[in-house]
Amino acid sequence: MKDLFADNDLPLVRYNGNGSRTSTKAAKIIDAVYSYADEEGVILYENVRYRPKDFRQRRPDGNGGYIYNLEGIDRVPYCLPELLERLATPDAEIWLAEGEKDADNLRSIGFYSDQFQELDTEP
Repeated sequence: MKDLFADNDLPLVRYNGNGSRTSTKAAKIIDAVYSYADEEGVILYENVRYRPKDFRQRRPDGNGGYIYNLEGIDRVPYCLPELLERLATPDAEIWLAEGEKDADNLRSIGFYSDQFQELDTEP
């Protein structure tokens, strides 16, 4: 199957205007950005998922750009404001997912919604 698709980790050959060749790596494409916020909802940092699968963490630089490290940043749970809101509810169900994508999938089917509906288990 892998022979049918381009391998983005292979070097690409680019021809310069003078006829010489330059080798370069394929660019990675951002697939998803997962934001981590403090208790007030202020973005502290982001986990960026690239295609092909790779992750990089970045934090806002205060000028509309990013710094690609987490030096001096406190790590917080994904969706912290929502988690704190749920913990304030008596008998709230808290689901722990393997990663951000799984947490977002749980949210999309109602597991983090205030209007939680029981899943239909019948065929």
